[in-house]
Amino acid sequence: MNIHRGPLCALCVVAAFAQATSQVPLVRRLLDNTIAVTIERIQGQWVLSGHHASGQGASGLVMRLDDQFLPQGNAVEWPNATSYPTICSHALDNGNLMSVGSHYSPSFHARYLYFNETDANGQLIAAHRYLDPDSLLNIGQYTHAYNATHTRLVIYYQHADLDGLACFNKEGQLLWAHRVQTGDMVFDAITSTSDGGWLAVARLSQSGGNGGDDLVVKLDSLGAMVWSKRYGVIGWHDRANAVHENEDGSFSVGGALQSNVNTPDPFLHASILRLSPSGDLLWSRCFSKPGGEGWISITDIDELPDGRVICTGYEKDSLLSSNEARMFLMQLSATGEVLEGIGYSAGASSLPWSNFIEVADDHLTLAAVMTANGTDIIVTGADLHPPCNSVPFIWEEVEHPYLDTTLTMTTADFTLIYDTLVQNENQFVPTSDELCTTTIGAALPSERDRCSPYFRGSDLILELDETDLPCQITLMDAAARIVMQRMITDRGTSVLPITGLVPGYYSFRAQAPRRVTGANLVFIR
Repeated sequence: MNIHRGPLCALCVVAAFAQATSQVPLVRRLLDNTIAVTIERIQGQWVLSGHHASGQGASGLVMRLDDQFLPQGNAVEWPNATSYPTICSHALDNGNLMSVGSHYSPSFHARYLYFNETDANGQLIAAHRYLDPDSLLNIGQYTHAYNATHTRLVIYYQHADLDGLACFNKEGQLLWAHRVQTGDMVFDAITSTSDGGWLAVARLSQSGGNGGDDLVVKLDSLGAMVWSKRYGVIGWHDRANAVHENEDGSFSVGGALQSNVNTPDPFLHASILRLSPSGDLLWSRCFSKPGGEGWISITDIDELPDGRVICTGYEKDSLLSSNEARMFLMQLSATGEVLEGIGYSAGASSLPWSNFIEVADDHLTLAAVMTANGTDIIVTGADLHPPCNSVPFIWEEVEHPYLDTTLTMTTADFTLIYDTLVQNENQFVPTSDELCTTTIGAALPSERDRCSPYFRGSDLILELDETDLPCQITLMDAAARIVMQRMITDRGTSVLPITGLVPGYYSFRAQAPRRVTGANLVFIR
């Protein structure tokens, strides 16, 4: 699933799933005001698409990364004095890279979508753009999705009170463009579906500050309307941020409920909806910070192979508070029961409003959080925990009765005009710092949870008190086979030698009466 939620923000979050066997848990900080919009695996290499922030504006940006997320070669940017983000990239049949972005100028007539083709060295080969002749293009709000083979790309943008969906082929040629009109709404996510079509989610506003509803629209491969539904809680403003098609054909929708939109400091409660293939509401779950105040919002959602729901988002004490916003990762069962949640702190300047996730194998391995001057890329282990900078994530479940209704919508064709584009290009050498990594011979960060194991040399170390006992330690190989299991019953420091194992990747966890924690994935030599 490739989705991104607009609008653009100065600071945003990205999260993704990748192959476990090629990654070691780490946190790497990309500097130079590098703002990630998407991070994708393309032709065996990680490619970051986003923008390079500066005092004069935000240039479009493409950067190649190795398996340890070290920048490779020069980063390519397309300078612009306004907002010019690169939204996503994909490979062409000739081996070159096609990067898609938007020019969000204050002047409506100057806005457009751009397509830049670059070679392996980052040299610009060709560029073109599409403009809206009505001069009302608003591509500050956008989302995108690829189909399974990257032969079709659908991009959404807002056009006054109309919402445009435009479909392009791999080479960036327009296939169709439709506008959807149903009052004041904003699409926030779109995904391809197993039948070759598309499914988009939006927030539909209501007048008078009385809230709004989630809107879900199913389209066929040519963009024709199949069905549309609306879901809402009376008195709350619903905000659908993310959507995923599950293995059984159902859909998971993640977002938030906002209290009275006319108050200066409203509450935000996270929400998850499970829909049938035809859009009927199967179940809903909502979560808030303790006491119901503060902000929690889900910004993307996905499914693990065993049917568990995995979602990510942000939480903040209040809209007006000066404290940082923190990313969280949450696991739920297929029926919506919360299994675990953990937070990540990138520092006081982080503001994780927006993110995306993808699933491969059975666990999360990549996440990225914006900082004051760059991006923290986080590779987690099988327990979905960051190797450092993790913080508690505390929530409570709240009841919000959803109403499920059908909404009639109409679509109409519209015109986008093709034009060649003369693109300026710069290259610069990106820099990064490794904040932490988890391997045999390297200890975890000094601030450790109780019953949280770490390595010293080839020994596994635990520091326990009475409340952690008994604590069971389990070490598993890459095939999830248990190779060592110990029960610790004594308080203080316990040392477990790790010897006689075949070199390779292993995961381990510690289970205490109150919690299950872990030190993620390690490589044992």
